[in-house]
Amino acid sequence: MRILIFHGYLLRGTGSNIYNANLARTLAGLGHEVDLFCQDRTVHEPEGVTIHVPDIGRVLPVYVADRYEGFDALPFPELDEAALGRYLDANVAAVRSVPRPDIALANHLVMGPVIVARGLEGRAPYAVKVHGSALEYTVRPHRERFLPYALEGIRGASGVLVGSRHTAACGKCSPMSPRSRRGRGLVRREWT
Repeated sequence: MRILIFHGYLLRGTGSNIYNANLARTLAGLGHEVDLFCQDRTVHEPEGVTIHVPDIGRVLPVYVADRYEGFDALPFPELDEAALGRYLDANVAAVRSVPRPDIALANHLVMGPVIVARGLEGRAPYAVKVHGSALEYTVRPHRERFLPYALEGIRGASGVLVGSRHTAACGKCSPMSPRSRRGRGLVRREWT
């Protein structure tokens, strides 16, 4: 199976970086072909994993201000519309440039899901993995600007994954809360 994972950050350090590096390596170890999108220019490709590093320039949008070697890391709210547009366009083009996956995973509430949704254009199902930092530091405090991107990406998703009860509870409090619908013995979530 060919699997696309969009992470958009480094593959070392902590949190979602380690999660995505381990996930890609594990899936490849199970025999899957993995296309992993990140910004780690020095990582060694494990067997079965193809690393893609979209050319986003020097500006790396982040959720919390930090230092990243080789980048000017700026919190998403500090980006002007032109810089945000360039970031989205570069990543969408990169996703479109690889063979169609069988399934995909978009990380973070913004901007991974909207990038995957636009890049795949409905050619493959995808899930969204919500990590707390995008929700807490970008979407919730800047809803007017970033909630539309979150909704665009999450509405096309086949599933939404959260890693903690806290993140799930935060999602329930926000305007992106799912409405449950039962049918054929399944619970389906519709995002409003």
